Amino acid sequence: MVFISAHRGNCGIPDLSMAESYKRAIDLNIDFVEFDVRRTKDGTYVIWHDEHTPSKRRVCDLSYEAYSSELADQTLTVPQLLTIAKGRVGLHARSDGSRCLQETPRATE
Repeated sequence: MVFISAHRGNCGIPDLSMAESYKRAIDLNIDFVEFDVRRTKDGTYVIWHDEHTPSKRRVCDLSYEAYSSELADQTLTVPQLLTIAKGRVGLHARSDGSRCLQETPRATE
C-alpha cells in the first residue's frame, strides 16, 4: 500500500498562508500531512520547520505574540492545524527533540 503525504503541508501553490496551504493539501485527498512542532517561550505549540525564524531568532526564545508578529500569515498553532485536519487526514508530526520541546504533549490525546 502506498500513502501520499504533504510535506510541510505543501499543496503545490506558492505564497499561500500556512493554514490555506494545509487546507488545500488536504483537499487533494492526500493521506497525511507532515509538520514540525516548535514551542514558543510562553508555551504555545506552533507549526514551523526550522529552529529559527527568518530573522534568525530561535522560536523557543520568542513569545507567541512576537513569533506571530514576525511570521504573520505563516503562523499556525498545533490546535489550529488539528481543527483543519480533524477527521480528514492522518497526521505526521515531527519535533527536533530539543530542550524547547521536552514537555510537548501528545497532540492527539
